[in-house]
Amino acid sequence: MRPLTCAEVASAGPGQVAVAAATGTEPRLCAPVTGRNCVWYRVAISLDMGKEGQGPVTHRHQSAAGGIYLEDATGKVPLTRELATGKLTQRGDSPIITTTGFPNSSAAHRYVKDLWWSRKIGPQYGLPSPSEARLSYQLTEEILPPGAPVFVIGTVRAGEGGGRILDRASSQDGATTLSRREAAGQFATRARRWLAWALLLTATGLAATIAGILLAGG
Repeated sequence: MRPLTCAEVASAGPGQVAVAAATGTEPRLCAPVTGRNCVWYRVAISLDMGKEGQGPVTHRHQSAAGGIYLEDATGKVPLTRELATGKLTQRGDSPIITTTGFPNSSAAHRYVKDLWWSRKIGPQYGLPSPSEARLSYQLTEEILPPGAPVFVIGTVRAGEGGGRILDRASSQDGATTLSRREAAGQFATRARRWLAWALLLTATGLAATIAGILLAGG
């Protein structure tokens, strides 16, 4: 599949395409815990209430910087959050940066308190106010950095205003930090391994069949 430029995607018909570009650099968000620049973030908060027989309560909060897009020398093309954060499992690592922990971080504690007071977490989950109890929690922050070089496979569909947008329509769609050549190389290596296993299994089955015929003839 020949990678298209952003300009070619903008005029392409519906269907699956590949694009080698970079995530857009504007607008940006500030990740709430690490403070890193990003175009999308998601934070998972695992709160341990310290009650016997009650496991931790996990709440996920995410935000995107008013639209995620790819950018190259020919222009820009928007893509859905599902595609931008979807991993090409056969073609390398996700462009998302994940950080876990922050048990003593003042930024993490402030973020949890802000979510509680804005009622995004709190009474509806049976959680006390941060001022009423010292909650034990662990955070996992995921971000999509701006300007990250990515290789994307996505499905073109009509967007708002008659333009085009890249979407995740199947498990084959996603993004990777590998270059097109690296992605193709990893895919080819896996394909050769599967072919070798198939040939081995075929040869083993053929050998067993011949042995069975010889034994029956003897």
